[in-house]
Amino acid sequence: MITIIDRNGNYAEFPQGGVIAIFAITLAFILAFYILRSIGLYKIAKKENVKPAFLSFIPFAWTYVAGKIAGRVSFFGKVINKFEIILLVIFTVAEVMMIAINFVAYFPLIGYYLQGGEIILSSYSDLVPKSFERFWTGTCYVQNIIYPYSNPDAVATVVNVFSYVYRVLNIISIVLLVYAYIGIFKKYAPRRLILLSVLSAFGFFGPIVFAVRNREPVDYAAYVRTIYNGYYNNYQNNNGNNQGENHSSGSSDGDPFSEFSEKQSDNNKNEDPFSEFSDDKKDDDK
Repeated sequence: MITIIDRNGNYAEFPQGGVIAIFAITLAFILAFYILRSIGLYKIAKKENVKPAFLSFIPFAWTYVAGKIAGRVSFFGKVINKFEIILLVIFTVAEVMMIAINFVAYFPLIGYYLQGGEIILSSYSDLVPKSFERFWTGTCYVQNIIYPYSNPDAVATVVNVFSYVYRVLNIISIVLLVYAYIGIFKKYAPRRLILLSVLSAFGFFGPIVFAVRNREPVDYAAYVRTIYNGYYNNYQNNNGNNQGENHSSGSSDGDPFSEFSEKQSDNNKNEDPFSEFSDDKKDDDK
């Protein structure tokens, strides 16, 4: 049984059957997202002739396909060469470290729980019964646990050190993944580029890439130009006449920047704000 104690001393108990059910549901969602992501990436990879496309179904290796689909990626104006390889290596190392750390850290706890041990989760040690001792990975308390390691304290130290390394690699891999998401959605969902990239960073990449898998890729630069031209044309249509009436002598065809044109500059040549310091002025003063 798992018991959670809040700051007021209230208890929430979860029997083993309930915990296993929650775990099974969570695993089902993870598997569903995995399948959706694999199918979506595979379809897009085949469309863009990314080889080998079957890597979309392989753990860790799917990042290589995502990087290839994203195409040219630049970081602060500098193009990242072999982006897909860098993404694959860093993501794989980070994920393998995470799996190893969790296995070493929680293997004793899982064995203890499956053998019928009781676990108490609480951030308030003064509310935990004195017979329970703190499990060495956090705010988790157990009773009479037997660690399979000869030196649990040394193992805890190693786990903590590797945890810090993992955090750094994980941050880097998340940043690289976001760049990959942006590169993909620039082609397949440019209108919702930012929103979909953010949602993907929070774990929803699977259903999203599955939803856009049948779309045809677009040229993002051309798309942006089209949007800009549309806004500019609307501006001209809505404000051109008014500008023509208000600036009939100084504007051309409703150009919002006509005041900076060469013609306007010519008209203002004699309006030099420093004319009093000109040579003519100096001659007059003599």
